[in-house]
Amino acid sequence: MPQIVFFVTLGSLSYDYSASIIASTLGQPEFLKYFKLCEGIDANATALLGATNGLFQTGGLLGALAIGYCSDRFSRRGSILISSTVLVVGGGFQAGSVLIGSGYALAGWVGYATYPMKGNIQWRLPLALQVVWPAKLITGTYFLPESPRWLLQQDRTDEALAVLKRIHHDVKDPAGNFAVREYHAMEEQFAIDKSMGDGTFKELVTKPHNLKRVVIGFLTMFAAQSTGTLVINNYGVTLYSNVGYSGRVAIALTAGWVTVSILGNYITSLFVDRLGRVRFMIIGFTGITCVLIGEVICLALLETRTSFGISAAAIFFLFGHIAFFSSCIDATTYIYASEIFPTYLRAKGLSLSLSGLFLGSLVYTQAAPSALSAIGWKYYLIFIILSAAFVAVLCLYFPETKNLSLEEIARLFGDPIAVELSRISDKDAEALDVAIESSQASKQTVQHMEKV
Repeated sequence: MPQIVFFVTLGSLSYDYSASIIASTLGQPEFLKYFKLCEGIDANATALLGATNGLFQTGGLLGALAIGYCSDRFSRRGSILISSTVLVVGGGFQAGSVLIGSGYALAGWVGYATYPMKGNIQWRLPLALQVVWPAKLITGTYFLPESPRWLLQQDRTDEALAVLKRIHHDVKDPAGNFAVREYHAMEEQFAIDKSMGDGTFKELVTKPHNLKRVVIGFLTMFAAQSTGTLVINNYGVTLYSNVGYSGRVAIALTAGWVTVSILGNYITSLFVDRLGRVRFMIIGFTGITCVLIGEVICLALLETRTSFGISAAAIFFLFGHIAFFSSCIDATTYIYASEIFPTYLRAKGLSLSLSGLFLGSLVYTQAAPSALSAIGWKYYLIFIILSAAFVAVLCLYFPETKNLSLEEIARLFGDPIAVELSRISDKDAEALDVAIESSQASKQTVQHMEKV
């Protein structure tokens, strides 16, 4: 289990570093001079800065739409391998180009460390480091077990059960009864799912209970970007310059801002299963609405006066933003959007959900340079209104999924479920173990007779 967590973390590092390194890169003087992106000096610099971020998010959108097919066609491990290879190649091209989470924190501090360097190494080195994490992940892919649910879909039942026993290995359960019960629930649920459809994208948008899942998943990921978190991250140097801090100090503040996310994500791991996904997101979006209101007030006051106290308060509210986002929204949205879909539709459903993340990021980050230049703090009003509105949507329409297995969540959307393991008593669990053993013995007998 620790091995799985470690290599999955490399996946997070791969994405986070690549997504965040642009923030410090846009604050590197050598990069801006090399690509003629100095605002006030080079023509169309503001528009080109927006396009730079927009192109990244467009690539993410296309990747999100493709990953659903790849995950089902090439397996979960196979799609990780393909994506990691693309990241390595892409990172290499960026570092050598003459055109153009913990990972977030690392990217910020790497940018800070390279700021004093002279020449193009100032920005090439941080971009080149993008290849390290996906390269490690490529190696790690060969040590990761395949998804047992995907194996079950491919009728590789023995392998699926073996993976579950490996994941749930416990000296207190040497026979692996828990793994066998979970496998039984998965197998029975998969039989029900197969009778409901063939797992196509069309099925996701034509059946009401599945369309509800798509809308909820898409809104979850889109709303996360509607907090303005990527605008603050990617244009942090510009934002801190607006409150009186520039150069390496602004890059240090940007790095410090994303470093808060490490503690925030740890808080998520401690409490998201206790408080619940929806409640956690309600707390997060409410908190972000409040700190953004404080940020807007500070920025409006700074337009008419210079004040160290108000500038410090503005920075405090920006750090409050990442505190709420990283602890209550960041990881929680990924958890929620992935678990609401049934196994046979999960890859494609999450694919459509993630498109909401990149579509939101594309809109907000590409518009940000022009918006911040033209209307300044008023751009934040969009994020305040949308974050507040989503609190109401969460309260009224989003079902809670905590303490339910992936198979049991289907009940929340009106689908039939085979076994409810979360509600089973010890006595019923023992009876289920006996029934499963009897069923397996019968199957073995039938198989033996067929061979004879």
